Amino acid sequence: MNKLLRIDELLRQFHSYLSVEDECYYLMNYRPREGATYSEANQLIYNFKKPLRYKDQGHWKYKKKAIDEVSRYFREAIITTMNFDFCTLVPIPPSKEKGDAEYDDRMSQVLSGAFIGQNVDFRELICCKGNIAASHDSPLRPSIGELYQNLYLAPREMEGLRDNIVLFDDMLTTGAHFKACQSLIQDSFPEKRVLGIFIARRDVDQITKDFFDDIK
Repeated sequence: MNKLLRIDELLRQFHSYLSVEDECYYLMNYRPREGATYSEANQLIYNFKKPLRYKDQGHWKYKKKAIDEVSRYFREAIITTMNFDFCTLVPIPPSKEKGDAEYDDRMSQVLSGAFIGQNVDFRELICCKGNIAASHDSPLRPSIGELYQNLYLAPREMEGLRDNIVLFDDMLTTGAHFKACQSLIQDSFPEKRVLGIFIARRDVDQITKDFFDDIK
């Protein structure tokens, strides 16, 4: 699980918003509807996404463990292949705005812990204007446009961005969140190269893909 895999032309069809120009990478495959016990990847994602309302319960420790594991996986996969001098690392924001009781900065925690000792430019560049239903909690996935309209670039984080903006997120499904964030950045910084790195990609067969595409 410590090697980045690229979304190539064979996999791109399962992530319908991605285009041939997009550079996206992932570590593992997540099978939807199979439950946490289906695979190590499913268990990791289940724990990683555990909502903050469980923070005072005993099983919260598994979320903290998952965050540490993802940090280690990213460190092993990236630290010898990425030239940090030319990259700015940016977490794709969660569905809740900062200040909300359910705001979950899990990706920021991962990036803060993964590359200690490196010349890392890590920024919470992208923020939400308001809460939006999480894709996995809604029968209708928000469109790229809807996501875009709910995002803004934090003014204090916009100075001195490096040539390559690397967006990090936990799950690649349709690619809508990545595309919205990519567009937001390139509308202000068209010269920047924007790519994505994900813990996992949604691994579905063609029939399941068609179903998800119908409701996106």
